[in-house]
Amino acid sequence: MRLSVGLFLLAAPFAALCAERSESNCRASLERAYSVYEMRPASTIRGDFNGDGQDDLAGLMDRKAQPIRLAIGVCLSGEDRPLLIPSQRGLTRIALTVRGSRHADLVTDMTGVFERDALSTTDEDGNTVSYILRAGTFARIAG
Repeated sequence: MRLSVGLFLLAAPFAALCAERSESNCRASLERAYSVYEMRPASTIRGDFNGDGQDDLAGLMDRKAQPIRLAIGVCLSGEDRPLLIPSQRGLTRIALTVRGSRHADLVTDMTGVFERDALSTTDEDGNTVSYILRAGTFARIAG
C-alpha cells in the first residue's frame, strides 16, 4: 500500500509536467505553422475533439498584424500539423462542450447531440458558436 501511494505521489508531478510540455509543444507548433498569429495567454482548453480517447488542445489566437483577426488554434493528438479555425468576430472566450451535449443549429434549424467533444466560443456581442470536428475539418454549429 505504501509503495503504491509513493508511486502515485511521484507520478502526479510527472503527469503535470507532461501536460505542461504538451501545451508548450502545441503553442510552439501553432506559432510555427501560423506565424502571423500568437496564442493568447491563459486561453487554452482540453478535450477529445477527434474522438480517439486522448486529450487535444485548443486556444484563442490573435493575429500579430493589422487588421486584427482572431482564430482558434487546435492541436489534435496523433496529428503533426495543427489546425486553425479563423473567426470574423472578436472572440472573448473559448470553452469545452462535452460529447453528448445537445445543440440547436440555428443555420439549419435542426437539433442534435454532439457526437464528440466540441469547441464553443463567445464573441464580444455575447453570441455563442460551437465547432465540431467532422471529416478532418471543424464544422460550425450556430447556437
